[in-house]
Amino acid sequence: MHREQWPVVYPGLTGTVGWWIERTVAPWLYRRCQYVAVSQATRSELAELGVDATHVAVVHNGTDQLVPVATTKSTHPSICAVGRLVPHKQLEHAIDATLELRRDLRELRLTVVGSGWWEPQLKEFVAERDAQDVIEFTGHVDELRKQEIYERSWVMALPSIKEGWGLVVGEAAMHGTPTVAYRSAGGTRESIDDERSGLLVDTLPEFVEALRTILTDEEVRTKLAAGAREHSGRFTWEHSQAAFAHVMTSAIRGEWVSSQDEVTDEDQLP
Repeated sequence: MHREQWPVVYPGLTGTVGWWIERTVAPWLYRRCQYVAVSQATRSELAELGVDATHVAVVHNGTDQLVPVATTKSTHPSICAVGRLVPHKQLEHAIDATLELRRDLRELRLTVVGSGWWEPQLKEFVAERDAQDVIEFTGHVDELRKQEIYERSWVMALPSIKEGWGLVVGEAAMHGTPTVAYRSAGGTRESIDDERSGLLVDTLPEFVEALRTILTDEEVRTKLAAGAREHSGRFTWEHSQAAFAHVMTSAIRGEWVSSQDEVTDEDQLP
């Protein structure tokens, strides 16, 4: 589901044709196929395109086990943003929010983790604001370094236009790092339990204020950190594998699956 992403990544005719294929040709072409979506939001969007909802099973993504690291939360307010550096991730929102918050939180820093073809434009965006000392680009990092950044950060910013789920939400949450994201992104409404494991917002000003709340209110930050660990712990890859196996074996038998994360005893993985 790339409705919002087509005009951002491929503006003009290419994006228009791509979206037409996705919303008209694909549903017809795969009308007799079993679908698997990673969130209820994606299933609802597929249904809006005319995909038979009885053919769409929901199998949520899991969360990797916590990787212990030899670091603690930073002594100064800190934000991380983790993911591919592409336009529809809207990392400019995280940068602008950080610079706005710096007016009151002079020690605030933003660490951007990841790589992608939009990286030069993002670095230029930062340079234009003379903020190289505030925004750190780490590029692609190894797994241990990524976990250390999650652990050190007070909050994660995820201003994406669209997220089918948001794997980084659970990864950060395992380290007690809550996420601020846009409600309209879709899957974030499930990977984040609003006001318990993170905060969902609708506009850029709300995005800034949500980050401010977490960074300045220790009681809220502590509450969300605990909720983040608990919520992310509900989603395991073992359950996802078993649920996906159930969908696959049902499809082989010619049976449609439209439930959410359904696993039967006979389909459990060893």
